[in-house]
Amino acid sequence: MITLVGATSLQANDVKALNKHAAANEARVVDRISDRFENFAGSEDNALALVIGLRAGGEITLVETTPETIDPETGEFVDAVEVETVFTPAKSPLGYGEIYLALGLAQASLSKLGILEPTSADVVASLNGGVVLVGDDEFAEEVELVGVLALRAENHGWGKIAKETGVKLGAVKKALKKDVSALKSKKKRG
Repeated sequence: MITLVGATSLQANDVKALNKHAAANEARVVDRISDRFENFAGSEDNALALVIGLRAGGEITLVETTPETIDPETGEFVDAVEVETVFTPAKSPLGYGEIYLALGLAQASLSKLGILEPTSADVVASLNGGVVLVGDDEFAEEVELVGVLALRAENHGWGKIAKETGVKLGAVKKALKKDVSALKSKKKRG
């Protein structure tokens, strides 16, 4: 069941349409959402983990690889390392329309801060709340995020969540409408 507290009729219709498409072809909807948020998640696998995890509820594991570097003290190469970030969403399970809106608002909250290639920790903070570092390493500043899913868990509507995170809901709704239209056109052709 999808809760549409604070949703506009256009948004509610697009959310319902996305969920309707999922009932007919869930894999296509999961792929569409994960493709849309692959950059935000850091990889295709992480995007799928977010979509599937938010839909099912429970723990989500995001994996990122640290770059190979040179140790400044020894001058030797330090191998790349895979780092897992495991978290439980503040609000789940969600319908596919809600997942789209949550990820879109979380991504916008980081973009607003200039974080265009977030770490897994940044993604979690944008969803559940937490601290992100903004700026260059030497001059990085800690910024506390309230978290889109934390606000949703408090029964805030999407418009209020956008306002409280300082982002515009319109761009997310526009992208949602575009993706719903693309799913509709694929359904008609296939």
